[in-house]
Parts: sequence; structure tokens; C-alpha cells
Amino acid sequence: MHIEFIKNGDVFTTKEDVILKTELGSCVSLCLWDPIRKIGGMNHYLLPTRTEIRKNPTEFGDYSNKALIQAMVLKGSKIGDMRGVIFGGASLRLLTDRFRVGEKNIQIAEEIVRAYRIPILYRFTGGNFSRSIRFINFDGLIELKEIEMNTGIAYSQTLRLK
Repeated sequence: MHIEFIKNGDVFTTKEDVILKTELGSCVSLCLWDPIRKIGGMNHYLLPTRTEIRKNPTEFGDYSNKALIQAMVLKGSKIGDMRGVIFGGASLRLLTDRFRVGEKNIQIAEEIVRAYRIPILYRFTGGNFSRSIRFINFDGLIELKEIEMNTGIAYSQTLRLK
């Protein structure tokens, strides 16, 4: 099975049997899945809103989340059939994160999916965790590994989107 690594600024959707993988700190990924058509997608963005002109606007959540939803529709999904999971938005420097980037990244994802009325099945956000996500598109399976930055303790779980 092919693995597609989703890095900052990427938006990827597929109907194929592909594993979408990413690693997050304060960045956020929105995973969308259409269980009827077996279409899945993932993005990865660094900042919540565009504050400057950049080559890749999908590095910003306000653009990236909408681009992901549009890409799912272009693959044949219907917005009413999509399900979502939000990952990331950690505060890796708990005392020095005065800009609250992670928190704002989470908020922009939640605002956009709420506007489109896409249900969020799970949220693994905030805290001081680094997160590794593997989204197996064909069957809506997500494997999540979280590592707490202060202690190094790792947590793993598997989720099935329905």
C-alpha cells in the first residue's frame, strides 16, 4: 500500500487505497472521509490565517481547510456525507506560547467545518503532545500516536470513522 506523507502546506485527497501520514506539533491537520464513496483527504497547515502573501496559501488554515473540502467535492464527495477529525494544535512551549498559534489553528478548523456542517467525530488537539497520524483511506481507519513532550510518554490508539 502506498504511503503519502502530508507536509506543511499540503492538501491531499484520494479515492485510492492509500495511507495518508503526517506529524504535528502546533500545526493542525483536518482529516475528512466520505464513507459512502471511500474518498479521504488530509491537510497540514502552520498558521491559522493569511497574514502575508506566500507562494503556498495552503500553509494557512483559513485557505487550507476550504481547499480540502473543495478537493473532496471535486473527487465526487458530497459535503453532507463527509466526516472529520481534527488533530494537532499543541502548545509545545507551554509558558512561552504567547501567540497561542496552536489554539488558533484549532479554532479556524472548527469554524470552517461548522460553517459547512461537517460533523467532527474526534478531536485530538491542544496540550503539549506531538502527534503522528496514519489515515488509511480505504476503510476510514486512523492510527494515532501521541507523545507528551514533558515526559516522553507515548499513547497509541486506533479509530474507525463511520
